[in-house]
Amino acid sequence: MRSYGTPAQILTPLEFSSIPATSRDPVVVLSAGGRNSDTLMALRHAQEGNFEPVVFVTHRPDLPPRFLKSARQIAHITLPIPAGRDGFLATNSLIALTVAWLRAIGLSDQLPAQLPINDIEPTHLRERCLVLTAPGLSAASIDLETRLSELGLAAVQLADYRNFAHGRHFGFHRNLENTTVVALVAEPYRALAESTLELLPESSHIVKLESKSCWPTSTIEIMCSSMQVAAYAARERDLRIERPGVPKFGRSLYNLSYRKKLPAPAQGPVSLKLAAGGLGLHSVRRTEEYAARLERWIDDVNGTTFGSIVLDYDGTVCSTADRREDPEAAVQESVLRLLDAGLTVGFASGRGRSLWTALRRWIPAELWDRIPLALYNGGVRLSLSDDAPETAPAKGRERVLELVSDSRASEFLVAKASSMQIRLELAEGSPIDVRSLAAYVRSLLDSEPGLGWKSAASGHSIDVVPQTSSKYTIAAELEQSSGLGVLCIGDQGDPLGNDFALLNSTPYSLTVDRCSGDPTRCWNLGRAGQAGPQLLVRYLSAIRSKGGAGNFMWKLR
Repeated sequence: MRSYGTPAQILTPLEFSSIPATSRDPVVVLSAGGRNSDTLMALRHAQEGNFEPVVFVTHRPDLPPRFLKSARQIAHITLPIPAGRDGFLATNSLIALTVAWLRAIGLSDQLPAQLPINDIEPTHLRERCLVLTAPGLSAASIDLETRLSELGLAAVQLADYRNFAHGRHFGFHRNLENTTVVALVAEPYRALAESTLELLPESSHIVKLESKSCWPTSTIEIMCSSMQVAAYAARERDLRIERPGVPKFGRSLYNLSYRKKLPAPAQGPVSLKLAAGGLGLHSVRRTEEYAARLERWIDDVNGTTFGSIVLDYDGTVCSTADRREDPEAAVQESVLRLLDAGLTVGFASGRGRSLWTALRRWIPAELWDRIPLALYNGGVRLSLSDDAPETAPAKGRERVLELVSDSRASEFLVAKASSMQIRLELAEGSPIDVRSLAAYVRSLLDSEPGLGWKSAASGHSIDVVPQTSSKYTIAAELEQSSGLGVLCIGDQGDPLGNDFALLNSTPYSLTVDRCSGDPTRCWNLGRAGQAGPQLLVRYLSAIRSKGGAGNFMWKLR
């Protein structure tokens, strides 16, 4: 929130498991060891859902094997832990993860060279603790509550200084004699904290944890002080803080196998459609309506004879991460099976000459004349058997480059211009995501409506092309020439995506990732965790071909 102005939600693994798997929000899973069942549950839910990106930050050196073979990749970041192995309260890993997080959000220059540790006088804690905190210090307050509660040293209540003023002061007064007030004090809320403490009864037992530093150093400094407070309280009670001795039932709780005991999060074709349309997931009437629309759509598609299939490439035929490699064997076999059966398989892509080159590597030459291409998002049309495309720069290209370079987002972009397209990729360390950038670039182009260019997002970049370019032109031409249906499959079928024109110009369309909210087309039929090439293989395997045509035979479970 402080770095980017966008609020984030901090959740336990159990809370996260209740978030609908249709959510497109980014997720960061933090865990020291990364091996407990709760962490693995969070990772599984993140990978089986539509969250993106998913980042796993831990001290363990590798990902569990079960998460390596999936269409949705997890970015794994391993952090060193210089202080060595943790005890029961994981103090070393907590500080390491906190510092790493602050560095990750661009605050390295605001952190001190050494850990700011203050000497805290040994202090007796009463059986109840009221922890008063301020914005920016919530991490320290939650950490203190966790330590005191896990060790059974005090019953802890958290409140910020103004929340305390709205009623909690009454409960504090009733328990004044057995309550310690732990006040977290730092700039810029020092004056508010001091004024609040001055108004407390004289007999109040107050422990101050102070920092003269500003955020974020103040958070780390007070966190270190709170660790000392918990350590002193434990010693006073002859409790071995690093190895307190966990009871048998506690170990059983920790290792409880509970995945099958949790409700299944909403996911499936209907849930994805409702989420894409912003219609919510809890209306029984609307869910039933869309389920009926899906059944009608499946019946319609199953009853249509297709002479051609048109595929997007990056994110569909190959994963975005592996787009520079040839497709996996299962995809190649599926495509070649359809070509051998006499169907036409076209490719509509934001790529240019690189796609022409890539396809020639794995498709036999005798099939090239039955593979139409729509390159540069439909700006260039040819067959794979034709010579490599050579085109002159499209009108207005230089003006588009000027608009981008003069914009306030230029520092976050890397522009790669070809004759018919400008590809905008995020610069390393950019604080914005592709979707936010796509909306901004679209508004930039709309500022000059006569320019004649438009933009759309792929899984890794923004494609800016002339308005006359469209991926759907290839499907329209194939349908007109053959008189048979054309089945279109892509991955970015939402209104900002570069497959929107392809997948939403025909009712005969499927997506392996993002869908639109229109229930008459662009459905995602994948199971939990299925996306990209893995789901494409399922789609293509459902096509029953005969005599140069095919039918898409899909059964809803």
